[in-house]
Amino acid sequence: MKVISLIAAAGLLALPSLAHAAGTVKINFNEVQDGTVINTTYSSLGVTFSGETTYNQDLQATTDSGAFTTNTLDATRGAVDIFLDPTAFAYGLNSFGVTSLADPFGQGSISTAFSFYDSKGGLIYSLDQFDQTQTQLVAVGNLMGVSKIVLPADAYYDDFSFQAAAAPVPEAGTAISFGALLTLGGMAVLRRRHRAK
Repeated sequence: MKVISLIAAAGLLALPSLAHAAGTVKINFNEVQDGTVINTTYSSLGVTFSGETTYNQDLQATTDSGAFTTNTLDATRGAVDIFLDPTAFAYGLNSFGVTSLADPFGQGSISTAFSFYDSKGGLIYSLDQFDQTQTQLVAVGNLMGVSKIVLPADAYYDDFSFQAAAAPVPEAGTAISFGALLTLGGMAVLRRRHRAK
């Protein structure tokens, strides 16, 4: 009986390891040189960038000839797609943040949208009526299932933050069921050993 209890206890202790630890990826482009194409620079972190139009597919980190003190992502030539690697963001995003910087040359719209898509291209969420003529922080939470984010054109972006969502923790009933299953498995092993004697 002690062996069975130990097996069940070990199974219950193992349950927290089923939950994937959430991590945060921060990108500010400061570690690359001005003018660097950054499409795949951060792919090891699970984030890749791509311009949506044929003439801006290669995206650059830039200070825009000194208009900014540190590097930013130049999205002045078209919308930007951000792709999240399903390995690093298996459960989507818990939160996403970015600073939208007003174009120093006066470009930008007072009514634009940030869009969030699932792996099949379905729109999950849209942040509409965003005024990109002002420098401001964009922060959105509970983005489960997001695998692509589209940033509007005619702006510069900096200080990205992607917080991966953790795997759902099993409910108490699931944990009890798992423990009971381990207990039954332990009992079956003991019976086989007893019959073999």
